[in-house]
Amino acid sequence: MNTLYHASPIRGLAILRPSNRSKRRRDDPLYVYAARSQVIAVGFMVNELTDAWSMSGSWDDPKTWWSIIGDEERFRDLEKRGGSLYTLPTDGFSYNPEIGLGDQEFYAASPVRVLHEEQWDSALAAM
Repeated sequence: MNTLYHASPIRGLAILRPSNRSKRRRDDPLYVYAARSQVIAVGFMVNELTDAWSMSGSWDDPKTWWSIIGDEERFRDLEKRGGSLYTLPTDGFSYNPEIGLGDQEFYAASPVRVLHEEQWDSALAAM
């Protein structure tokens, strides 16, 4: 594995910085999150998805991913904003198999330089 992926509704980033925008647990430090798979990362392009109105997971760990959206109008409004899929180096990233998506979810406490950006007009199209 030479690269990881990060998606965001924010386009044009050259460096990703640790942020409190997305945290697994309240007491986690600030991290840059990334995924081993583009499929997993793109789900985070709609970064306002919360457990209050959506669920996601994998049936066959981690081959087939699914999402259930409880508020279609809200989702359609958010996904139309699109965003970017960023390719990142693996340097500085770690994972914890007991937390979050386990070996599919990586985190870095330092800023990460973007290797490549792919822009999308629709998050749903990217998915």
